Amino acid sequence: MRASLVAITLLPLAASAQTFFGPVPYLSFGDSPLDKSGSFQLENFEDGLLNVPGVTSSAAAIVDPGGITDSVDADDGALDGSGNGGHSWFNLDGSTGITFTFSAAALGASPVEAGIVWTDGGIGTTITFKAFDANGVLLGTIVAPSQGDGGFGGGTAEDRFFGVSYAGGIGSIQISSPNGGIEVDHLQFATPGPWTALAGGKAGSLGLPQLLGSGTLDAGSSNQLSLVSGHPLSTATLVVGATPLNAPFKGGTMVPFPTLLLPLPTDASGGTTLPFLLPSLPPGIPLWFQFWIQDPLASHGLSASNGLKAVTG
Repeated sequence: MRASLVAITLLPLAASAQTFFGPVPYLSFGDSPLDKSGSFQLENFEDGLLNVPGVTSSAAAIVDPGGITDSVDADDGALDGSGNGGHSWFNLDGSTGITFTFSAAALGASPVEAGIVWTDGGIGTTITFKAFDANGVLLGTIVAPSQGDGGFGGGTAEDRFFGVSYAGGIGSIQISSPNGGIEVDHLQFATPGPWTALAGGKAGSLGLPQLLGSGTLDAGSSNQLSLVSGHPLSTATLVVGATPLNAPFKGGTMVPFPTLLLPLPTDASGGTTLPFLLPSLPPGIPLWFQFWIQDPLASHGLSASNGLKAVTG
């Protein structure tokens, strides 16, 4: 599909400029064009639920692993051109599509980035992506014709990301495609927060591992670090530092100056999470984080996530 065929309509808004993304080929979370800073959330449906906090969906349901399931390729722990081994989110009525609505009250603020991956729909369909601000005003529309591979066997070469960035706050996103049902995956969004995504990643078996942070980092607050696209069923060591190092290490870059090392197991999709309560620290203290993952397909047997900087509130 030629980029010239994609129509993007942006609505004029006084306060903030909106940026739209898509259609972007997408096989793993590392393909997301969003900044991934702030308090970032990823819903990959791999627990069989839509349970990321602060978001609701219009009529749709989980699709479990099977012969026609079209999950994001890497979600089953292998980049093999098939989405049969993962989970996705499906509505039989592709013309109506699926709308995800964000609750500023539950999240503490409206998202400033949001996106979704279209994984399947009608043959040669036109995908329409819309985003609305917190007051329900249309921010803009992407219309992408002639999408899809015409098959229903879970092939992932057709999967496309659509998203939006808008500092004024995003209230909802909608995606639709006629001539059949619609299947999506990897809902993702970020609210303003104390986390800044840095460079420093080193590719492994599922591409570039991604480290995300969520939470306010206020004293006593609940927060979480999440690793996506590490090596499946392996060991990921979290490196924590009070200062940056940014030094060459094992073919990559060690971002934090190592103060604390915490090994954690990865699951079948190569992910792991670390929920934590922040102790009573003064505001304004910077911290640096990075995961290094045992990965036989990476150089020196190690892949690495991006670095992540956080500042206590």
